[in-house]
This record gives sequence, structure tokens and C-alpha cells, in this order.
Amino acid sequence: MLLFVGASHAWLVHSVNQEDKSFGFYIQQFEFMFMGALSILAVLSGVYGARRDRMNGVDQLLGSMPYSSVKRWSAKIIVFTIPFVLFALTPVVIYLWIRQTQFPEASLYPVWFLMSTIIPVLYAVILGWLLGGLLHSRFGYFAGFVLFLLHFYGGLLLIVPKLPKPARLLPNFLLLDYKSMGYFNDLWGFSRDLSFWLHRGFYLFLAAALFFLFVFAVSRIRKEPDIRRNSALGLLSIVAAVSCLTGHVAMKSDLTELSKEAGYVMAADRASQYKNVLKTQQPSIDYELAIEPYGRGSIRVGATMGNIDAWSNNADSTMSLTLHALFEVESVKAGDRSLTFERTENKLNIELPKNLDKGMEVEIVYKGAIADYHLTSDSLMIPIHEANGWKVNLPGDFEWYPQEASGQYSPRSVTVTYPDGIKLFSNFDIVERTVEDGRQVIAFESRDDMSFNLWGGALKELTVSSDGYYTKAIVNELVDEDYARKQIDIFHSANGMIAELYKPKGLNKAATLLPLDWIESNERDNSFSQAGYYRIRGYLFNGLYPEDQVVSMMITTLVESNGLFSAPLGPENESIFNHALSAYLMKRLHGDDYSVEPPSEYQELIEPIISYIKNHNGEEIEQLLRDLYNKLSYNGTAVPDIAALLNGEG
Repeated sequence: MLLFVGASHAWLVHSVNQEDKSFGFYIQQFEFMFMGALSILAVLSGVYGARRDRMNGVDQLLGSMPYSSVKRWSAKIIVFTIPFVLFALTPVVIYLWIRQTQFPEASLYPVWFLMSTIIPVLYAVILGWLLGGLLHSRFGYFAGFVLFLLHFYGGLLLIVPKLPKPARLLPNFLLLDYKSMGYFNDLWGFSRDLSFWLHRGFYLFLAAALFFLFVFAVSRIRKEPDIRRNSALGLLSIVAAVSCLTGHVAMKSDLTELSKEAGYVMAADRASQYKNVLKTQQPSIDYELAIEPYGRGSIRVGATMGNIDAWSNNADSTMSLTLHALFEVESVKAGDRSLTFERTENKLNIELPKNLDKGMEVEIVYKGAIADYHLTSDSLMIPIHEANGWKVNLPGDFEWYPQEASGQYSPRSVTVTYPDGIKLFSNFDIVERTVEDGRQVIAFESRDDMSFNLWGGALKELTVSSDGYYTKAIVNELVDEDYARKQIDIFHSANGMIAELYKPKGLNKAATLLPLDWIESNERDNSFSQAGYYRIRGYLFNGLYPEDQVVSMMITTLVESNGLFSAPLGPENESIFNHALSAYLMKRLHGDDYSVEPPSEYQELIEPIISYIKNHNGEEIEQLLRDLYNKLSYNGTAVPDIAALLNGEG
């Protein structure tokens, strides 16, 4: 009966999530929707098993027979746990099958992550068994249901808000919904955070403690010879559970101290940043960055800067650089010669001697703890910058490598040395990758004049290029490539269209998209980073938005990041302009086979424009869009006369 219910529920959950275009997102959704509903059955099944034994008089039948309580009760628990272990392994089997058939290069780590669900299932069965054994009526079922609710929904409302922030995940024994619990990210995938495994360890040893204490009580009544062993195992399990609990809370406490409150960031809040983008006049500096991660979120970097003659005006001048204040500079050298330097906050000034050889490189060695966190509105400590064996997030605006202080010169090429075993990507192009003595050496080359950003993990790179424009996206390795390329192509086409129509100053023909998890990043909209890449909602690559909404979001992002308007538009005008451009882009992508749904409050203003675009050719449409832009540029708050624009009176 349980297997039938489980199979039916699995099919239902699959049907609900089968439109997901990211397999990583699909499997974590499947896991929590599938096991979340079935975990209550694990508790109630344990209650049922204990009650059935008592009602059948099994203890009386076996009372005079010699047997070991440990063997008897462990066998019973195992038997009742078997169907739930099979349920817990279902997502694992699905992952392995899809990995084999669609993503052969994907990591095997999610297998262990998903398999760990066996631990809370075991805890649920044992908890139910104890309730069924202790309570001699059907009240055990009610108690099991209440405890389940307190662990989850009731706990979230009643218990969790009263707990200290580092302990708020503890009541949730299943960690229902890894995404909202902070253990799944649309970009980086399943978390490798040690706190997750300490949480799992806590419930593993708690289940063991409950079992051995129960066996101890039974064996004591029966005066079995192994009472001391059972009590010792129960005590050791309690000590191990407390150790895991303490470790989990300690880790979360450390993260809380490192974190800062972070409210949701809207794209409009970044408007001031668009004028201060790390955009330079000339890619000139050649870098070699040897990065060595070590304990507690720290890295040590040897940064060699070359081609100094091209960007340093005078051999006897001071080289002024920026480097994040958290880094401690150990040494600065030119060849074997130590150089004098001065450190003030994020400034690094290096004295270059007059007799410095032409073509000499400057090497700067520094180290620091880069791990930092922000605290979401749900009291989750989310990592921001990291560099370890499974994840790298080092954007250029973090100032993690020395940069020319005036902003006039940017990296021309960057060679990164990093421990092997993790895939590295950048907004720069990969020219060559080699592996030497367990360390990967990757040569990157600039395609534009932006800062250098470095990302690594369970990722892959997808690109679209045409007509001198180039767009790449760094996405999770389990994202459907065909669907992701369609999303990239929307941005790519929108970028080219806006360039043709309005020729904005400084438009970047090479764009990099990074689809961030908007829950963890606390950003509700797309935006352009100061480091020269686009921060895109991760959901856009999961298949959760219809195409016209994706087009609208991409248009909004490009309009804002290119600064087409010197002042904010009114809400009516913003909607008119966005939907007009969206309709034209959809026409360019699909001919006349498309639809754009305007918001109901502005429908009378927008519908005539959409109809005009559907029924006219490219030149007429482009003239309309230029006239509309000119009107809104002149006065962004007054709603233009749509009828006059459509009649060519713009």
C-alpha cells in the first residue's frame, strides 16, 4: 500500500514540475514536494507498527523466549523503514538516470546530498514507533501528526521566531524545501556547507539515541545481559547529537557575526551605479594570478602585473592601485628586488625606482579572509564572496586583485592558477587551459574594457554571437542548454536592436549574463553590475516565465543599464516604451506569430502601438520607436499623444 501511494505521489509531483527547464531546480523541487508529503506517513507508520505489535500480543508470546532486544527491535525498525528508504532513493535514481542520459559531466555530489534524506526518514519512523509504544490508544496517531506539524509548519510559526537566528533550522528535521532553507541555489546548485551535514548528523544520532534508550528500557525490564552496552551506546549517541547540534549552531553564529542585514534590492536602486561602472579607456595590463585557498574562507594570492610600460607614465612615479582593505600585503617585488609600498584602506601605493628595467613585472603577494555573508529577510546567512574547492565567486568590484586606481586601464589578459577539480569561468574568454601538478592554469583574454570577474563551480558556459555582438551566460551545469540559449538569444537580440535604434554611448557589444538565485541574492530585478556583467534572475533559466515576460525583463534591463533616459519615466510611459520595444523584438524573433499582453491599466495606450507594429514593416516601426523615444526624452512624465505618433506626427 505504501509503495502504491509513493509511486502515485511521485507521478503527481513529476507532473507538476515537468515544465522546469533546469534539472537541478526540478530535482530539488521534486525532493521536497515528494518527501515532504510522505514524511508524515513515516511517523504514522512507526505508530502503526508499535500498536500492531502490542495489539497482537507479540511481547507476551516472546516473553519467555531468549532473544536480544537490540536485534529484535532493529530488525523491526529496518523492515518498517524499507519503503521509506526506497522513497528517499527515488530522487537519487532520477538524478543518476538524467545525469547519464543528458549531463554526463555533471557532479556526483548531489547523489550524496539527496541520499542523506534517509536520515530524517529513519528519525521519523523511530519517533513514530516510540509514540506508538508509549501511548496505548489511537492518540499516538494524533500525537505523531502534531509533532510533525511542530517540526515544520507549526514550528515555523510558533517555535522558530523565538529561537536565536543560528538555531532556526533545527526544528525542521527534513529541511523541507532546500531552496528556502538556503541549501539550494539556482546558480551554484546543492550546498556543500558543513552546517547542512551537521544538521543531518544531529538527527542521525538523535534517532540512534532514541532507539538505544528504548532498547535499554526494554532490556532492563527483561534483565538482559547487554544492558550496559545499550546504555553506553545511547549515551554516546546523545553526546554525538549534542556535538553536531553545538557545531551547527556555532557555525551559524560565526556566519551571523560576518553577515549584514540586506533588504531586497530593486533595479532602480542600482541606477546610480550605472554611471560608475568599472569601465576603462584601454585594456592594457597583463596579470598572472596564483590563487591558493586555505582554511576558514581565506585565500593567498600572488598577483603579477605586466606590460607596465604601456600604462605607467613614468618609471620613477608611484604606482597607485586599489586592493580590498581586508587583504594583508606580504610583499611587493620587481624581480628579486623588494619595493617600498604604502597601504591606506583599499589603496596600495608602490614606489617604482628610476632604474627599473624596461619590461619588468611587479609581483604583489597578499592574503585575507574573503568569506562574507548577508542576512536575508528569512534570517538565512547566505555567502557572498567565496573561493574554495567547490565554489568561486570573485567579481571584479570586490577588488580581490590589484587594479589601476584611476580607472583608465583594465586587464588585457589574465592567467589564473588554481587547484584542479573545479571548473572556472569569467566574463573574459578562455584561450587555453592546462593542468600541472594538480593545479589548473587558465589563460583568459579580454573581449572589452571591463573588469575581470572569476566564477567557479558546477557551472557551464553558453554563448551566442552574431553581427559583431557576443553574449555569454554562466549557468548551472544542469540547465537545459537549448532552452538557455533561447533566453540568451532574447538578450542578445534585444541588445542589438537597442544599439540599432538609439546608438547609446558606451553600449557594450560583449555581454556576460550571470543568473543569480533571487531569493539568496535578495535582488528582485535584473541589473548591471559595476564589474561589467549582468545580474539576471535565475528563474529566467528555469522555465517559470512565458517568453513575453522574459522579453520585457530583458528590455527593461538594457534600457536602464544603457542610461537611455536621463530621468526616470512615469509608470505609464515606462510601460508604453517597454511594451513597444518588446512587441518589435518579438516581431523580429517570430515574425507575426507572437503576442504581447499589456497591463490592463494601460491597455488603451499600448494596444494601438502593438497593433501598429504587427501591421507595418521595419522602417516604419523603427521610425515610430525613435519618435516615441524623442518624446519621452523631452518629457518623461507627460503621456505622449499616441494617435499623433501613429499618424507620423511625432
